[in-house]
Amino acid sequence: MSRRRREAPRALAIAVALAGIVSTNHSLAALAGRWSGHYHCAQGDTALDLTISPAGAGRLRALFFFHALAGNPHVPPGCFSMAGRYDAASGSVALNPTMWLLRPHHFVWVGLRGRMEGAGGAITGRIDGPGCTDFSLVRVYGPMPASVPPACRMERGAPTV
Repeated sequence: MSRRRREAPRALAIAVALAGIVSTNHSLAALAGRWSGHYHCAQGDTALDLTISPAGAGRLRALFFFHALAGNPHVPPGCFSMAGRYDAASGSVALNPTMWLLRPHHFVWVGLRGRMEGAGGAITGRIDGPGCTDFSLVRVYGPMPASVPPACRMERGAPTV
């Protein structure tokens, strides 16, 4: 077998591997915006709306807004601001709470560790908090619903309070 024929499969394998790396390498701008889904903690399955904005050089700011789901209607609304980091090469997101904006009685804030999936349409991972497990979010376009408390809104990359 000629040298040229042996190199062709190796070049193809390298190209396929690089394509996989590129497909998971999302920019910080791709992470910015609204994400909606749910998470699991001691209070049960809970709705989560996460609004993320870039804060420069791999840093993020976010607003974590939680509220009731139809299957768990007794969760009160609440929200807090977060700060963290994003690694574009791995798609990993790490956010830690920084300040309560609307705190329901007996609730504690939580952090999250996740990863942007596939083409950037979902973020999944773990919630860092007592009695907590996982979260799952999908990209949402458009403004926050009018029913969201004013303290739990984000404008121009910062909470409205």
